Amino acid sequence: MKKVNLILLSILLVLTVKFKAQSIGDTIVVPVLDYANSSRSVVANFPTNASLSFEKVIMRYAMRCKNGLVSTGAQRNLGCGEWDYSCNTYVTDSTKADSSASSISRYSIFPDTNSSGVYSTLPTWNGIPTVQKNVTLQSIVNEDTAAIGSGNSIDSLTFNPIGNGGKNYILLTSAELLSGGLVAGDIDGLSFNNLASNSNLSQFRVKLKHTALTNLVNPDSADFRNLLEVYYHNYAVNNGDNRVQFYSPFNWNGTSNLLVELSYILGFGASTLQLQSDTTSQTQQITTSNDYALDLAPNNYVAANSYLGISGSNSRTIEAWIKTTATSGHNVILGWGNSSTHNDIQFRVENGKLNLWFADNSSSLHLNNATSTVNSGEWTHVVL
Repeated sequence: MKKVNLILLSILLVLTVKFKAQSIGDTIVVPVLDYANSSRSVVANFPTNASLSFEKVIMRYAMRCKNGLVSTGAQRNLGCGEWDYSCNTYVTDSTKADSSASSISRYSIFPDTNSSGVYSTLPTWNGIPTVQKNVTLQSIVNEDTAAIGSGNSIDSLTFNPIGNGGKNYILLTSAELLSGGLVAGDIDGLSFNNLASNSNLSQFRVKLKHTALTNLVNPDSADFRNLLEVYYHNYAVNNGDNRVQFYSPFNWNGTSNLLVELSYILGFGASTLQLQSDTTSQTQQITTSNDYALDLAPNNYVAANSYLGISGSNSRTIEAWIKTTATSGHNVILGWGNSSTHNDIQFRVENGKLNLWFADNSSSLHLNNATSTVNSGEWTHVVL
């Protein structure tokens, strides 16, 4: 393909140009307009010669002024004016194509450690906005403090931020609170002493409530509902004393025991904490850390091979939270029995709708279909 330079002296007439053989670097000069022309606009076509390609287009614009004069502010029609300098030029491609077609992979998995070939075309996570409440303590005029315990032990279980998060329930008896010097009224914050290095508690929450519990020996029978949130923010833990200032005070009645809930999630720049603590004669704290849930996306499931399901003829309830966009096939939510011999029950989504499928022998099948769809792609609570 040969390359030539095309010079347009102006852009006012449609040209028909005949070319002779050109060499790379040659310049073709095309006179488009001279001073005898009266038209103000014209289309100049590039030569349609398949053997030529143009690497540069040089446009030179020469202006003709009346009597060779330039207009002034006082004499606006003396010669050339400000608008005579305006020259609008458009270079177009009649094919209306500015690039060549190409393709890329729709999905890219990196690093590709998946040997099964199973992948999801939808995000397997959700982004949920949260609002944290920050409190800035300007000054303290007067406050009362109460120290609970003697601090003769070291606790490294309450906070384990290098795991997948955790939750604690701590029972403080009214006797302990009163002995420490606390009086009825608003509790504005709490503090703890960290003997280890600096760390972080991500999405740290503190909740409180009055309780009639005297210990936490039987957590299955304890009521951990309806606690009042008083703090929620990312918390930077320092070595030494750490004050947690509540955004909303908790009003203690002065007689009831207090149940304290502390929770957090996995955070960045976290390390294990060592808290100055005290040992009690009864169970007053429940701790769980490295908390996690099952990853069931995109096609994972849990099979309990030794558990054959709910037997008997009594009524039963199945409930679940599901999120699906499936429009075909049957996607099992929960099932039990032996599917190979058609003696099983399946609660599932079939063609976008809830479906109960059960078989009592190899020749008798029973189907019950819902009328509404549940495949909106949003979390939906389903109950059977």
